[in-house]
Formats: sequence, C-alpha cells, structure tokens
Amino acid sequence: MDYRTKWLQQPNVATSWAIAAIIIWVALVSVVEESQIAEDLDNKVSLPLFFRVRDTLNLSPQIHPKIKVYAIDDSTVSWLGKHAMSTDQWVDLISSIDKRQPKTIIIDAMFSIAEFGPDFSPAAQEEQLKRLGNVKTPVVVGAFAAPKEISYRKRIALEEPEYDLTSYVKKPSDASTDRDKIAAALNLYESRSEYIYGPDPRIRSYFDRIGQILYFGNSRFIPFLRVKNYEGVAVPHIMVFADQEPRFYKGQLFLNGTKVPTYVDGTAPINFNSFGYYLKHTKPLHWLLDKKIAATRINDISSGDYVYIIPSFYTGNTDFKLTPFGHMPAGYAHLAVLNSILSKDWLIPVNYQFIFIIGGAVMGALLALRLGPIGVAVALILGNLFWVVGCMYLFAFHNVLLSLIFPLVSYMGTLVSIFVEKSRISEKKSQFIRHALDGAIRPKDLEAIARQPSRLNFEARERVVTVMFIDVVGFSLLAENQLPRIAFDSLKAVLSDITKIVHDYGGIVNKNLGDGLLCFFGYSLETDQSTFDHAEKALECAIKIQKENVPKMLAAYEKNEPVYPLRIGINTSSVYLGNLGTSNRLDFTVVGNGVNFAKRLEGGCLTHSVMMGATTHELVEPLGIYQDGLQKRLIEIKHHNEMVEAWEYDPFYDQIEVRAAADHAHKSCRHHARIERRWNVDLPDNIMVTTSKGQGTMVNFSNTGLSLRLPSHLIKGSVLNLNLDSKDGSLKNRLSERGLDSVSVEVRWGYEDGKTYLHGVRFRNLSTAQTIYLVDQLCEYGLANQAWKRDKKLNRVS
Repeated sequence: MDYRTKWLQQPNVATSWAIAAIIIWVALVSVVEESQIAEDLDNKVSLPLFFRVRDTLNLSPQIHPKIKVYAIDDSTVSWLGKHAMSTDQWVDLISSIDKRQPKTIIIDAMFSIAEFGPDFSPAAQEEQLKRLGNVKTPVVVGAFAAPKEISYRKRIALEEPEYDLTSYVKKPSDASTDRDKIAAALNLYESRSEYIYGPDPRIRSYFDRIGQILYFGNSRFIPFLRVKNYEGVAVPHIMVFADQEPRFYKGQLFLNGTKVPTYVDGTAPINFNSFGYYLKHTKPLHWLLDKKIAATRINDISSGDYVYIIPSFYTGNTDFKLTPFGHMPAGYAHLAVLNSILSKDWLIPVNYQFIFIIGGAVMGALLALRLGPIGVAVALILGNLFWVVGCMYLFAFHNVLLSLIFPLVSYMGTLVSIFVEKSRISEKKSQFIRHALDGAIRPKDLEAIARQPSRLNFEARERVVTVMFIDVVGFSLLAENQLPRIAFDSLKAVLSDITKIVHDYGGIVNKNLGDGLLCFFGYSLETDQSTFDHAEKALECAIKIQKENVPKMLAAYEKNEPVYPLRIGINTSSVYLGNLGTSNRLDFTVVGNGVNFAKRLEGGCLTHSVMMGATTHELVEPLGIYQDGLQKRLIEIKHHNEMVEAWEYDPFYDQIEVRAAADHAHKSCRHHARIERRWNVDLPDNIMVTTSKGQGTMVNFSNTGLSLRLPSHLIKGSVLNLNLDSKDGSLKNRLSERGLDSVSVEVRWGYEDGKTYLHGVRFRNLSTAQTIYLVDQLCEYGLANQAWKRDKKLNRVS
C-alpha cells in the first residue's frame, strides 16, 4: 500500500498529534491557572457567579444565632460627636457587655494608641485599665503584618504561647519539641514580613488574644500566618480565637471540632452571604453606649453569645474590599469566617484542579476525534453547560468549590484544536478524493466518500462486473478541421451527457479515453459491495445513451454543426478492482481479459448500436426483454483463432427512418471533414487586413484559417492579431458586434513568394458561433458571386 493510500485510510488526526494537543493545552492552562490572571478571573467571574446563583436559590449561609454584630456606623459617630471611641469608653463598653457573660468579645481593631478622655489623670487611666483587667469574658483584638519596620511602634511579642504552633498540635509526633519541623509539616500561609504590630503596649496585656486581620480581597482568609524568620511561630486569624481549643490533627486544622478545608497555599475560602444580609444583622454600637437605651438593648446579648464589634463602619472610613457580592466592609469577611466556625459551614476547595484540567483536555480530545461538525458544536454547548451547571450545583448544595473556567478552557481548547486539525486533514482528503473521482461516480456518492475516505477499499480484489466501452466514432477526423478549443468543448459536452446517464444507472465512469469512456456496473465504491442486476443496468444504460444521442446528432446536422455517433460494447466477466495509482495519484480501475473483450465488442459494433458478450446476453435473456432488435453475430477477436459469439442490439430497429437519417448525417459530416472547402478571395481590395507586422492581403480562407501575404517572414507558431475592415468601415462594425474586434491566429507555415511572403494561419480561441459568423462575413465581402452561400451550407463543419 503506497503512502497516499495509507494516508487516506488513516484517521484524520494521529494519536500522537492528539496527545501533543492535550499536553500543550494542559501545560498552557496550568501555567495561567497559577498566575494572577487566574485569581482575577476567579474573583471577578467564577465566584460572583457561584455566590449570586446560590443566593438566588436562598441557600446562602445564615448568621449563627449566637453572633451579635455591632458597628460604629454613621449614627454612632453622630451620637459620639467624633469618629473614634476613647480607651475609657471602650473599657466602659466591654465592662457592660461582660456583665451579659458572652462567650467572646471580638473587636475588629488594633488599638494601636491608648487614648483617654481629657478628664482622666494618669491614676484614673490606671484605674480604668484595671477595670479592663477584671473583665472575665475573653477579649480578642486585631494585629497586622507590616512590609517593613515602623518607627515609634513596638511589635507584638511572638514568644507568647498563642503563637507557638506546638500548642495547637493535638497529637505531636516524636519530634514534637522541634517547632520548626512541626511548622514544616503544616500547610500554613507564610508572611513575607516579620513585622507584626498590634495594640498599644500599655493595654496589650489586658486583651486575652491578638489575632491577625488580614484580608486581601480574594475571598480567602489566612487561618494561621506563619511569620518569616521565626521557627514554629504563626499568628492565628482573629476569629480562630473564637474557638477555645483550635487544633491541628494529622496536618489538618480543626475549629469547633470541624476540619477547615484549605487551599494548598494554606488559605481557606470564605463562605459569604450578601452585603445587604449582613447589614440587616448589624446594629449601631451607640445602642450599647447611650444610657437611655443601653439598659434595654444590652439584653440583646445573651450568655454564650459571640459579640463582634466593627469600629470602622462609618462613611469615609469603611475599609471596603472585593468579595463575590462586590465590595463590602472587610469586617464582613471576618464575620463570615466567624459564622463558618460556629455553624461548621465551610466551603470545600478542590485543590487538585490539575486533574480536572487534564480530564477536560482528554474529554475534549476524545469527542473531537469521534464527532463531526454538528456533534462538536453540540459537545461544546452541552459540555460547557454540564460543567457550569455541575459546578454550581456542587457549590450551592454541597459547598464544593471547583474551578469553573480553566477546566472549561482546557476542554474547549483541546476540542476545538483537534477538530480544526481534523477538519483540515479531512478537507485535504476530500479535495484529493474529489479530484481523483470527480465524474467517476454520482455526485452524492462522491460526497459521501469524500466525507469518509477511510471507507474506500484500495486492495485489489476480484469481482464480477459488467464493463462498458463507449467510443465517439470519427472524432479524430472531425477534430482535424476544428479549432482545438471547439473540438474540446464539443467532446466535453457529449461525454458529460453520457456520464450523467451512466451515473443514473449506478455505473462508475472508470476512465476517460480521450474520445470515449470506460465504465463498469455492479460495484459501489461507497459501500464496497457488489450488486446483482449490473448486466441489466448496463444494457439499459447503453440503450438510453444511444437513444438520447441520435436526436442530438440530427439536430446538430440540421444546424450544419458536427455530429458525434457512438458505438458501445458491454461485457460481463470477472475482473480485478483496485488502485493502480502512484503515491500522488489515485487511479481506481478494473483490469482483466473481460475488460479487453468489452473493447473488442465496441470495435466490432455498428454505429448507434450496442454489442454485448455472450455472458451478458445469458444474464439478460431470462428477463424476456430486448428480444426484438437483437442479432447474434460472430466477430473476429485478436489472438483468437476462431470467431467469437456476440449479440448486437439495435435501439432503432423499429425506427428505420431515424437510423437512416443518423447514418446519412454521419457519412455527410465525415465526407466534408475529409475534404475541407476553401474560398479564394475574389475581391481582395474589399477586405483590409492590418497586423502588428504591417498590412496584409487575404488570399483565401476556410472554416479553420486564412492564407495571407505579409511584407515579412514569420516563423511557425507565431501568434498574430488581425484587424479586419472594409473600405466603408462596415465590416469592422459587424465584427465588433460579435466580439471580433481583433482575430487571434497562429502561423502554421510560411514561405517567400516574390517580393512578399505567403503564410497559412489558423484561428485561435474562437467559438463555433464566432467562426461561422466570421466566415460568413469574409464570404460576403471577399467573394464576387453568391454561390458561396450554397457552398458554405454544405461545407460548414466547425
């Protein structure tokens, strides 16, 4: 099997190419997935879509009943008459809340400056701080990591037990005393800074816990912030201290007895609700400060509650950060974390997105290899829909957080890439098949094969078929006296009509033999299967061809145009079918003695008739048709000593006049083709000939060319453009109307004749109609008598 045949039989996309496409897309998507672009897409596209759809379904997490949220909002600022509370006011507030015996008081502030009112002396300030020290409820405040050291500020003491990771490990290993090894075994987010700042040193000892309040607007929080250059030290998130016993077990963080799902970088997703929802559950802090209403409002706080206070909530000082619900105060991000701890309602991130990226690429590749254009379009739509709906379902109902975009990109990229390559190769194969088999089979069968070239069977195999040879009788003789282009167009029209009839009867036009065709019946290239009525179909086809061709002959003869009679030979036998083409050419053909015998039958057949072999006759005889007009004949075959039996069918056995007229038309046309009529120009002065080589004189002309006298000698093959006109200009006007402003001719011969040179030239690129009109005008202007009209009618063959 040659290269081209193997190429047609192979899949449009090689497995190695598909694997390469998968690898490229997986690598590309994975690189982007680790970049800032991925985070931006998640924060601005995927997460907002997930959270808003879930909120529409009323499945967003509800605030735990034990959480009480208060904020210094605009109303509180108005009541205070200033933007911030003094330290003594905070002491009064915390002491008041402590009486209600809440579980924890969490304040989203750092208290970096201890500022008392003007009426507080140093002694009074100390008394206030002692009051703060007497508070029994744990008070948790915030800290932050600065990128560099801040002058005049003192960092918090990281040597405190709450920052020692070993104190959070439930079951230490043998290396439990090695803080660095314990830290290395935990999945913690590492700070780029070692500078951690918190409350004013004067009041720092009065707070039970100091936790970091970092939120970068990426919908994640940092449960434990590992401190740079400190072994085994990490600062917990402010809300971690809401749990009295946060623990690490087997490398996983547990809060309130529930594992906190984290990303590979140590961060954890925040389970948000909408800004409007949180706002409804946020109360003005002045309700607890205004003595007129505080006695009543303080009762909103019950024993065991978690009181969360947001100091910077007033207009102009609210720290807005990006969330899936748009920008909202950063304090609400911490509120969502607290709510997840108490409700045990965490989002579950899927860390191994790489697996889904690979899965998407592999799925896209498999579908692209198997599906057609419509299937790929459906796969794109349904695949995207399935993934988007699936991700939303898992998020809304099961809190599972999958990457929405990048598995889709991997899926679509691989699917489209492989499909484009598949389509390119398919189109290339289709073009090759169309070029190789165009005209051989019916257009609809050709399109079916072109869509699936692998269905073609190129292996040589033996089949019983009926072979048909069709010959255009005398075409070579007619073509000698016609312009090549006219002869070509005429033959093409005849063979095109024959081809259509062959296709209508299920035949295959195997070869174009110049002035004839080789066809066969009984085999389908599309299905690679044989048919069993091929002898009957071939005979019916041959008769139809002859019956349609003869009327066309007679019509052409009446118009003084060439006629093209046919001979047809058909034979049924066993042949070999297969591809005899080279690596760059497909030549699906039939060979065998039966093929040669069909050619002999055609050569021995009368014009307008059909000659069939004995085998074909045996197959159609039981049908009881075509008995009339059928004659047994013995024909001489090359390499056979004895005459061979054949059967000739005359489609016009009952139309004797039609056959006689067809024979007469053929003989007349053949006779005139053998003796071409030329007219000598009697009135040379009436026709002026202008060429690029000077003025010429027309000597004679025919249906195919002219004889001219020119002042110089031209070599054979030279091309001239002749401008023909009469003295009064009428000839030029007539010729211009038919597109004959200039007549192109080719020099066929030339020799010296006295002082001038005589040349024979042949018309080029003229249609039959133009040739006839030109000869008519030359006769009218160049001949002295009217006999040319009769002669022209008898001799016009072009």
